[in-house]
Amino acid sequence: MNLRKLSVAVLCLAAIASTLAACSSGSNNAGPTTTTISATTTTDPVPTVAHPLDSSKFENTPCSSLTTAQVEALGVPAPTADNTPGAVGSACTWSAGGDSGILNAVAVTWDTSDSNGMQYAYQRKSKFKYWTTTSVDGYPAVLGDVLDERPSGTCAVNVGVSDHMLFIVHYYGRDEPQKSQSCQLVVQVAADVLKNLGG
Repeated sequence: MNLRKLSVAVLCLAAIASTLAACSSGSNNAGPTTTTISATTTTDPVPTVAHPLDSSKFENTPCSSLTTAQVEALGVPAPTADNTPGAVGSACTWSAGGDSGILNAVAVTWDTSDSNGMQYAYQRKSKFKYWTTTSVDGYPAVLGDVLDERPSGTCAVNVGVSDHMLFIVHYYGRDEPQKSQSCQLVVQVAADVLKNLGG
């Protein structure tokens, strides 16, 4: 066996051992041909943001992401804002205040822990319990979360404002009719944030 044929044979054996794929050699000196199937890797393309927005002002002051009037219109009367950092970045949660007895709430989190925007969400797709790609006012979005709490009135949406930044909104509908409309309302929250950013 000459040196060229020996090299091709070695390549074939290596490909079979590592990928259990077919390997063939021909007179055109083509390398090994492999086919890999993975049940855990998503091939969904990560959407890009055509018109990126500067979100730095809200990253630093997340409670400025929404106005009081916008939060009240979402079924959270006389809201009080809590600027407590979230698991992935700066965040603000608005809860109903006063003696309203309303338990609805809204939370906006800016993912300042990562610089990959929507790619971060897509990398974690296998961990999500629900996943629906959509868009909010032209910006790429995913309705989804690592827990599926929609039956109890909680819905989440991830929205990319640039290729390096996304924000996550949770709507907590504890009172009707908001409980049954939480996924529609969470999209409205996201649209309000984008409007306030100038989107």
